Amino acid sequence: ARRLPPAFWAYWLMQLFAVATEFSCLLWGPSYFAQVMHLPQSLAALAGGAFVIGMLAGRTASLQLLRLFSLRDLTMGAVTTGLIGFAAYWAIPVAAISVAGLFVIGLGVAMLFALALGFAMTAAGGGARAAARMIIAPGIAVLLNPPLLGTIADHAGLWLAQIAIPVFLE
Repeated sequence: ARRLPPAFWAYWLMQLFAVATEFSCLLWGPSYFAQVMHLPQSLAALAGGAFVIGMLAGRTASLQLLRLFSLRDLTMGAVTTGLIGFAAYWAIPVAAISVAGLFVIGLGVAMLFALALGFAMTAAGGGARAAARMIIAPGIAVLLNPPLLGTIADHAGLWLAQIAIPVFLE
């Protein structure tokens, strides 16, 4: 059994952070809209769906995008799109702009899981061992991310805790 190369582990981290970004938006977006944007709970929950709609649109467009751009360009575009979306979501205290920003984050994050998986499997030369290791990254992200952001929010406020999103994207 040979060791997995360092590039594999870099892509493993990329996948962990992609999933952490997804769960930051999915789980904390509605609370952000309620607590920071002061939307009623029902409207805040609905606004949180903008992320899922953005991800669905991004994943639907992914086949066409794969035909037009290199994987490297798609990755850079995804991260850039997510960061631009975050700027609108977080820095502009207007609910409609913030919801649009969350949608754009979803567009950007949509392909990162698949790209990270593909890059990692290529770096590892394929194989069940590499695939088994890749499944661990999302599990760790889902296990650790919600309490991490919750702890930051308890101590610094939910608005500041959301800064984890661009950190995970980079």
